[in-house]
Amino acid sequence: MPRLARYLMVVIGVMGLVLVRYFETNLFYDPLDLFFQGDYLTRELPLIDPLFFWPSLIFRFLLNLIFGLMLLKGLFIDPQTIRFTWVLYLMFFAFLSLALFGLMAMYQAGYYHQLFYVRRFLIHPIILLILIPGFYFYKPK
Repeated sequence: MPRLARYLMVVIGVMGLVLVRYFETNLFYDPLDLFFQGDYLTRELPLIDPLFFWPSLIFRFLLNLIFGLMLLKGLFIDPQTIRFTWVLYLMFFAFLSLALFGLMAMYQAGYYHQLFYVRRFLIHPIILLILIPGFYFYKPK
């Protein structure tokens, strides 16, 4: 792959991730965002419409996945790295979405840490921030 194309993929991937974060309140339905900005230590969870929440969560995860894969494709040309990342992301999504569903169903006021961090891993590219240094370390010299 030409060097210019790789640089372009990295720039598009990073800008896409930044734009997803910048327009998050306009693009996605997430009542937990306002909940965690307020007095969440003693309050109950807000009313969440699952018909809007879960598709919005999936859409946001997919956007982060697409832009993250573009970034990785620009940084690491190896197709095995991209396939591994794709499978890892899908496994993380399956596990974390089930965990989020369970935590929301069993939520008690004051026990917010697990819900907060599971949701954070789903809506932000934290997995990507862990994988990039790992792939650089693993990359054969």
